[in-house]
Amino acid sequence: MTATVTATVPASVSVPASASLAHHLDADALQLLHTLPAGAPVTLHLGGDPESSRLDLHRFEVTTPRTRFVVGHENEPIAFDPGRVVLLRGTLDGRGSSRVFLAITPHFSYGTVDPGPGLGLVTLAAHPQEPSSFVWRAVSGGGAAPAAVVCGFDDATWTPPPSPEGAGAGSVTPQSVSLAIDSDFEFFDLFGDLDAAAAYVTTLYAAVSELYRRDLNAAVELSFVRLWDSPDDLFNEPDPLGTFRAHWQSEQTAVERDAAQLITGRRDLPYGGVAFGSGLCNSFGYSVAGWLNGVFGDDAGPASTNWDLYVASHELGHVCGAPHTHAIGVDACASGGLSRGTVMSYCHIVSGGISNLDPRFHTEIQPLVRSFIESRECVVADCDGNGIDDLVQIAAGDSLDANRNGIPDECEDCNDNGVLDPQEIFSGAVLDLNHNLVPDECEPDCNANGRPDDLDIADGISVDQYGNGVPDECEIDCDGDGVSDYTQIQTDMSLDLDRDGRLDACADCDGDGTPDGQSLAGALELWIASGTSDRLVRCHGVSGVAGLESADAPSGTSRGVVIDASGRVLVSRIGTDTVEAFDGVTGAALGPLVPPGAGGLVEPADLVLTPDDRLLVASRGSDAVLEYDATTGDFLRVLVPPGTGGLTKPFGLLVRGDGSLLVSAGDDRVHRFDLATGAPLGVLVEAGAGGLIDPRGLLERADGSVLVASYANDSVLAFDGATGGFLNRFDRGGPDTGFWGLTGPQFLRHGPRGDVVLVSSSGGNAAIHAYATTTGLFQRAFYVLSSDVANPIGFDVMPASPLDCNRNLRLDVCDIADGVSLDADGDGVPDECDPVFDCPFDFDGTGEVGFPDLLSLLAAWGDCPGCPQDLDGDGVVGFGDLLSVLSAWGPCR
Repeated sequence: MTATVTATVPASVSVPASASLAHHLDADALQLLHTLPAGAPVTLHLGGDPESSRLDLHRFEVTTPRTRFVVGHENEPIAFDPGRVVLLRGTLDGRGSSRVFLAITPHFSYGTVDPGPGLGLVTLAAHPQEPSSFVWRAVSGGGAAPAAVVCGFDDATWTPPPSPEGAGAGSVTPQSVSLAIDSDFEFFDLFGDLDAAAAYVTTLYAAVSELYRRDLNAAVELSFVRLWDSPDDLFNEPDPLGTFRAHWQSEQTAVERDAAQLITGRRDLPYGGVAFGSGLCNSFGYSVAGWLNGVFGDDAGPASTNWDLYVASHELGHVCGAPHTHAIGVDACASGGLSRGTVMSYCHIVSGGISNLDPRFHTEIQPLVRSFIESRECVVADCDGNGIDDLVQIAAGDSLDANRNGIPDECEDCNDNGVLDPQEIFSGAVLDLNHNLVPDECEPDCNANGRPDDLDIADGISVDQYGNGVPDECEIDCDGDGVSDYTQIQTDMSLDLDRDGRLDACADCDGDGTPDGQSLAGALELWIASGTSDRLVRCHGVSGVAGLESADAPSGTSRGVVIDASGRVLVSRIGTDTVEAFDGVTGAALGPLVPPGAGGLVEPADLVLTPDDRLLVASRGSDAVLEYDATTGDFLRVLVPPGTGGLTKPFGLLVRGDGSLLVSAGDDRVHRFDLATGAPLGVLVEAGAGGLIDPRGLLERADGSVLVASYANDSVLAFDGATGGFLNRFDRGGPDTGFWGLTGPQFLRHGPRGDVVLVSSSGGNAAIHAYATTTGLFQRAFYVLSSDVANPIGFDVMPASPLDCNRNLRLDVCDIADGVSLDADGDGVPDECDPVFDCPFDFDGTGEVGFPDLLSLLAAWGDCPGCPQDLDGDGVVGFGDLLSVLSAWGPCR
C-alpha cells in the first residue's frame, strides 16, 4: 500500500495510517524526507490503528558538513550525498521508554522499534519487492570450546577503568565519538557501486551509533570514509591491524578522529575482528571489523544477518574500554557454554551462531565503557546529536544555557514543560531517586511502582538476571507460567530453536493454536548424516541449531543423503550396503529402501533422484552407478557398468537439465554419461584441473557452471558446465584452519532459499558452511557447528511447505495478512507464487515493464539461447520478443 505524505507543519512529515502492515513511501514522500533538516519532526502511522502504532520521529545524521567521503590512494572525493540516507529516531506513541530507528536509502531500508520493557520488539524490515517499503512485524528480542580466535582482542591486556557506583551514576550528557572509516576493495566488491557502498557505511554506523547512544550514552559521528574501487588497495597482510595503525599514524594525521576502524570484506582473516584495547583518543585507537556481508537486519525473524552490526560495535567497544563478557564472568560461551549473548560476547560461536546475540551491551559492560569514554579528553559532549560540541554551540549563541552548566537548555527538559530538569529536581517538583539528574517520570518504570527500573534493580527490589536493564517481572511471559520467556530460554536454549528470542511454543502467527514450526513440519530444515553416529540430525534452516535426531540406522557409516518430494529421507550406508529411509518430519526409521547389496551395491556413496522417479546410487566398491525405483527401492538396472568410460570409485552424482549425468570419480576426474542410457559422453573435468584432487560432491548453478568439492585440498572449485574449463576457486580460499577453515569438503547442496551453497566440512568447528551462490563469499549468517553434528558427511534440505510457497519460513496466510505478500485475486496464494501474476517481461524485477526492461532486451539482441529476454524460446532475442515487451508495458499487476 502506498501511503500519502503531507507537510503538516514546517519541516514535518506525516504519514497517515495504512490498513496493511506493509508501507510504501512513494517518490513524493521520499523527496520530502530528503529535504528535511536534522531535527525535523516526522510522524509515521503504521497499522490499521494510528493511535496504537504512531512513530514520533526526528531526522538525525551520523555525518557532519565536515565529513569526507573519498576513494583510493589519493583520497579523491566521492560524489556521494549523505543526505540521501534518511535517518530517523524517536519513540512509539510518545512512550519515553520506547526507541525507534529507521534508515531509508535509495538502495535498501532498515528499522527497529523497541516499544519498551516487556513489550517485545518490532522490526520494520524492507519489503522484498521495494527498498523504500517496510513491513511492520513483531519479533523478540554446549560442547567443547572451539579452537579458534574469533576476536583478536586479548582480555589479559584489559585494565578496568574507574567505575561509577550506583544506579544512574555518570554523566547524563550524551558524548560524541568521532570515528574515521577505512576499507578495502573486497568491501566495495560487495556492492560494486560507490554510492551504494557509501550509503551502507552511513547506515551501518548510524545503527552502531544508536546502539551506543542507548546503552553507552555516546553517539558515533563519522568524520571520514575511504572506499577502494580497485584491487590496488592497502592492508592485505594476514593480520592487517598493525599495518592499518602504522599507515594512519603516519599518512592520515590530517583526518580528525578519536578512533579509526578498518572494515573489510576479506574472507581469509585469522579472526572475525581485532582491536587495541582502550585506545580511544590515543595512538592505539584502531580496530578491524572483518568478514563483512554488506547487509544487516534485513530479516524480521532471527537476527542471523546482523554480523556486520555486531563486529563493528564489538571491536569499537574494545577501543572504548570494553572487555569480553566472558572475561568478567557474565557468560561462558567462550568455553562452550550455550546461552544467548550480547555485543561483547562470544555466544555466536556456539549452536545458533549470530542468532544467539542480542543487539545490546550487557549492563555489567555499560558502566565500564561509559566511565572510560567520559574520561577521554578528546570526546566532546553533544546532547542533541547535531555533530557540534555543546560548549561551542552555547558560546556561539546557537543554544541557551540558563543554568550555566554547559548543557544546552533544549537537552534539559525531558517532560517538555518549559522548566529545566535540574531546576525541577532541586525544587522538589519532581523526583530523582536514582540521582542522575533526569526526572524519574522520564525514565522507564515498567512495574509502575514510582521508581526507575535501574534503581529497582540496583536496590534488589527487582531482579535483572541477564543484564538487559529490564526487571524480569516486566519481561514477556507468553505462556503465562510466571517465568519470563527470556529466562526460560536462557535456562533451556532448546525452547527457542530458531533463536529469535521467543519461545517456539508461542510462535503462532495465524492464531490457530498450532505453533508455526509444527505447522511447517520441518520444511527447509537440513538432515545431516554423521560419520561417527548411526543417527541423522535435523538442523534449523535459519539458525542451524540441531532440533531432532532420527532413530538409529543399522550399524554402519552413513554417506549420501537425499530427500524426496514427500519429505522421506534416504541415506546410503557403508557396512550394510543399503539405502535406509527415514521420516523427515518425525525422524522415525522406515527400514531399508534398498536392501543389502541389491543389484551389486557395494560401498554406496552419493545418491540422486531423477525427474522420472528413479534413484541412482554411486556404488564406489563396484565402480558402477546403479538404478532403483525411487518409490519401492526395487533394483532396475546397472545404469553405468563397472569401468565404463574409465570410471573408477564413483562418489558424487549430479543430474543435469540437459539429460546428462555427472559422476566424480577416484581418478580425480568428473565424467559425463547419458542419463537415459548410461552411455559415456566423455570427461567434463580432467584430473588436476584447477588443482582438483579427490573430487566428491557436485552441484550445478543457475548459469550452468558446475561446482566440485575437492576433498584433498580443502576447496570448492567452479568449472564451465559446457567445456569443463576451470573458472575459479568458488570458496575463495579462506583460512586453512580455525573456526571458519574448510576441511575435507564432502557434499554440496543449494540452501533453503537458493541464495547460498551449503558445503559439509569433515573437520573444523563448522560442520556446514554457507557461501553466496553467485560470488562464493563465505556467509556468517548461517552455519551448523560440529558440536551439533560431528564428522558431517552427506546432507540434504527438506522440501518447502505447501503453506510457505515463498520459502521464507513464515506461513503464507501470515505473509498476506501482514502485507509481506500481495494476494490480488484473493485465492490465499501470494502473488509471487501465483502463475497468474507471473511477469516474465519485467527483467529488472521492479513490478512494472518499462524502459529499463526495453534496454535489457535490446542489449541481448541476437542469438541468445536461454536468455530471459528470449521470451518465445526460439534461441534468438528479436522482434517477437520486442512486441511481447511492448504489449505488456506498464505495471505487472
